[in-house]
Amino acid sequence: MPDLRDLIDRFDRLVATAEGLVPEPALEAAARVGRRARDRRGFLGDTVVVALAGGTGSGKSSLINALAGEVVAESGAQRPTTFEPLAWIPANPEPGLVRLLDSIGIADRVGQDRVPWLAVIDLPDTDSVSEDNRATVERVLPLVDAVVWVVDPEKYQDRVLHERYLSPLARHGDRFLFVLNHVDRIDSDDVGRLRTDLAESLEADGIERPTILTTAADPPLGDPIGIDEFIDAMRSLGDAKTVVERSLIADLEDAAVRLGRSAGVEDASGTGFSARWKEVLETASQALATDLLGPDTIREAGRVGSRVARLSSSIRVRETPAANVGVSASPSGGTREAIDTVDLMISDLVEAIGSEHADRLRAVRHEIEEEVHGAAMSTVASAQVGLGDPPGWWRSAGIARPVASAAISAAGYWLATALELGGPIPIVAAVAAGVVAWLAIGTAVATSGRRWGSSAVVRHREQLSGVVARELDRRIGRPLRDALRVRASLGAALTEFELVRSALGDPTER
Repeated sequence: MPDLRDLIDRFDRLVATAEGLVPEPALEAAARVGRRARDRRGFLGDTVVVALAGGTGSGKSSLINALAGEVVAESGAQRPTTFEPLAWIPANPEPGLVRLLDSIGIADRVGQDRVPWLAVIDLPDTDSVSEDNRATVERVLPLVDAVVWVVDPEKYQDRVLHERYLSPLARHGDRFLFVLNHVDRIDSDDVGRLRTDLAESLEADGIERPTILTTAADPPLGDPIGIDEFIDAMRSLGDAKTVVERSLIADLEDAAVRLGRSAGVEDASGTGFSARWKEVLETASQALATDLLGPDTIREAGRVGSRVARLSSSIRVRETPAANVGVSASPSGGTREAIDTVDLMISDLVEAIGSEHADRLRAVRHEIEEEVHGAAMSTVASAQVGLGDPPGWWRSAGIARPVASAAISAAGYWLATALELGGPIPIVAAVAAGVVAWLAIGTAVATSGRRWGSSAVVRHREQLSGVVARELDRRIGRPLRDALRVRASLGAALTEFELVRSALGDPTER
C-alpha cells in the first residue's frame, strides 16, 4: 500500500522530468511545494496545528486569549508593522511541533495545558500594510494543519481577504474554518443574515459548504461567547496526522496539475501517440504500397504471368523465363491519402499539446509531403516484383497438349476413313473431344498464369507495405517521437503520481 512518502517521491520525479519543458519560475514553484511537503511530513505528530488568519481588528488575539482564559496575545485595533506570529502550544510540545515552529520561524511561544492536543498560531493581519506581514501569512498557511479565518461584522466582505487569500486557496477549503467574531456588537436578529451572506460569498470564492461559527471573544460584559463550540470544531478536524496528510496531498495534487498545465499536459492520459501512430502508419504504408503496386501493376503482372504460363507449357521451351514486374513511383490517390492521414494526426497532436509547446511538431508537419514522397521513391528499388516459381502442372500441361494434338490427328484420320466407309459417328465425337481438350488446356494455363502473376503482386504488396512503414517511421515517426519524448516522460510521471494519489484515497477514510 503506497503512503505519503511514495507520493512525494513521485512528485519529485515529476518535477525532475519537467526540467527544460516548463518555464523556470513554474518549475521552482513546484520544487518548493515538494520540498515543503517532504519537510512537513517529518513534523507529523498528535498535535493539531491551527493558524488564525484575518484582518486588522477581527479579534484573532482575543480569540486566543479566550481559549487560554488569560491574556497571552496583544489585542487591539491597531497592530505595529513589526508584529511577529505567536504560537499558543502545549506545555510539553512534541519534537515534531517544535521543529515545525522552528522551520516557520515562530519564536514567540506560550505554553498551555488547557487544550493539550491543540496548537494555535496567531498570524499577522491579512490586510496589513507591511509586506513582511503578508509574506509571513502566505508562508505559514501551507504548513499548518488547518486555518481559522476570523472576520467581523464590518469587514467580512473585505476584498483583499477574498481575492488575495480565499479564492486562490479555495482548493483547501475542506480544512478551513470561519469564525464570525464580535457578534455581541450586532443585533441577534442580524447574526443569521450575516452568516448567510458570508456563506454565499465563500461559495462564490469556490469554497463548498463552509463551516461558519459565531463568537464574541472579548465582550464588554460577561464571559466569551462560542468558545466551547470553537474548541469542539477544532476537535472535529480529527487526528493531526490525517489533517496534515490531507493538506499535503492537496498541495502536491494542485502543484502537479499546475506543472502539467505549464508543460501542455492537461491530464495524465498524454497524447496516445504510440497507439495512434501505429494505426496511422498502417494506413499510410498500405496506401503508398497500393500506389506502387496498384491495379495497373496487377494487370501487367497478369499479362506477364499468362505469357510465362504459355511458354512454360511449350515443350520447345526448356527453362522458365524470368518473371519480373516493374514498379511505378508516380504519386496518386494513395500518396495523397498517406499525406492527409499523417497530417491529421500531427494536427491533433498540436491541438492536444497546445500551440505554445508544439514548435517541433509543426516543423515535422511542414516536411510531411516531402518525406512521404521520399519514402515512396526510396522503396521503389525494393518494389521489383519477382513472380516466383510457376506451378509444376504447367509443364505437365505442356506434355498433355501434344498428346491431345496427336489424338486429334489420329481421330481426324479415322474420321476421314469412316466417312468414306460410312463409319460410326462416335469417331466424330472423339475428334471434337480432343479439340475441346486441347483448347481447355491452353485456356487453363493462360488463366492460371494471370492469377499467378496477380497473386504474386498482391503478396508482394503486403511485404512492400512493411518496407514503406519502416521508411515512414524513420522519416516521420522518429522526429515525432523525439519531439514528444520529454512530454511523454512528463505524462508518464504524471500518470504515476496520479496512480499513487488514487491509491492513497482519502486519509480520513483509512
